[in-house]
Amino acid sequence: MLVHWANAKEEDRFFLWNDPVAPAPELDNPIHPIFHLPNWPEVNPAVYQNMQQALRLASMFLRYDSTIEFFVSPLLGNTLIDSQSGRRYLSNPLSNKTHEQKGLVLKQVYRGLQCLSHCVKFCFIPVEGGKFWGRTKMESDLRPSHTSECPPFFSHHHSAKFEFRKHYLDFYQHQYASSSVYDQVRQDFSFATTIVHEVTHAVGVMRRGDYNEPCIRLDHPSPEHGYAWENFMFGGIHNPLDRISSKVGFFTRKAWAKDEDMKRLGREWGCVPYSYVAQWFRKDTWELIEDHGPTAIPPPHIPLKLQT
Repeated sequence: MLVHWANAKEEDRFFLWNDPVAPAPELDNPIHPIFHLPNWPEVNPAVYQNMQQALRLASMFLRYDSTIEFFVSPLLGNTLIDSQSGRRYLSNPLSNKTHEQKGLVLKQVYRGLQCLSHCVKFCFIPVEGGKFWGRTKMESDLRPSHTSECPPFFSHHHSAKFEFRKHYLDFYQHQYASSSVYDQVRQDFSFATTIVHEVTHAVGVMRRGDYNEPCIRLDHPSPEHGYAWENFMFGGIHNPLDRISSKVGFFTRKAWAKDEDMKRLGREWGCVPYSYVAQWFRKDTWELIEDHGPTAIPPPHIPLKLQT
């Protein structure tokens, strides 16, 4: 079904913005050291408190073996070249490993992500045009503060600097406390997924020392590690439709496909119900993911579609 999104907002009969029966957020897990307050030089303790649900969700993505396994290839894989296509891609160190051997590999990933907390900074920048959510840069002026317990994965003398649209900071500073729980959840989901999208880039950037990403898998549509993580976690790419407002509106979803295919066939976005977003802040959702992986969470029911 194709409709104009402004009409959908006025009625919200598809429960894209709000859903009175959706459960409230309840995450109370520890926040990963990557996201601790000292790594946010522009954020004061009061604003950091408003960011808690977003940072707890971001931390959940880095909490379990079933989600951490995504980072194995970016952190530990070797770059290979396909003889037929010439595409660069990463090996999978989990291939042909026993359960015990896989556990040892995953322990290295946990250690690597702990170490990453010593060489990252988060900041916010003004955005024109509305299309920018976040990006990762290498900063030679930011020297890592590694300890003797850090593994030797990030040996370059620079840190990763994450730059996010200032809309996020403005919301947490000035609007979060007075906003509805629906607005808060949409904001927190957008911010959390953007953060981990960029952390995914940073793992590879800090490991290789450059921005030249290989494909994580040979059959991936493009060498874009952030999209690869979103596809692994959600089975598609999610973005808010409204890219201008400081408040995050409803989310749209598209399949991860090659750019040339999207240009040829057109882009089709599915409108994501609020309840799909809200479930990521529930403990029972994460119990399923811990036991069965991200595919235990079915894709959202799409009540209407938008085409570009």
